[in-house]
Amino acid sequence: MSDQYAQIQAGRLLKKAEIEARNYQIAGNQLLRNLRATNATARARAAASGVAFGEGSAAAIQRENVRAAMFDVGIADLNALTARVLGFEDAAAMIQSTDYQNFLNVFAAQRQAGQYTQAGKAARDQAGLLASATLTRGVIDFAQTAYRP
Repeated sequence: MSDQYAQIQAGRLLKKAEIEARNYQIAGNQLLRNLRATNATARARAAASGVAFGEGSAAAIQRENVRAAMFDVGIADLNALTARVLGFEDAAAMIQSTDYQNFLNVFAAQRQAGQYTQAGKAARDQAGLLASATLTRGVIDFAQTAYRP
């Protein structure tokens, strides 16, 4: 049952990591949507002012917006990858530790069974000795009472 429980927990960890990674991807997509809106605003303002929006300071502002947004998107993408990797590592570690704990439990159970077997053997041997002593004592008592002058 512990193996089954570990598999279920590991599956939950993997699903949680996948959801977290997806949330980072959603955040990255939102950054790109904001970039499009920001650059569209910059182009519209430049065009409304009579400035060529693909040249000069208007283009420099757009390039800087793209650079900053792509840096943030790269971080979000790295975070998504990290969430997946760490989720996988956590799930694998959980399964490995459960396997190791099961091995230790079996080993402990075997040692305990050996102790119980040894205790049973000692009890049988002791019972046999006590029975022999009691029988011997009974024979001696009988002999003493049967042969009294």
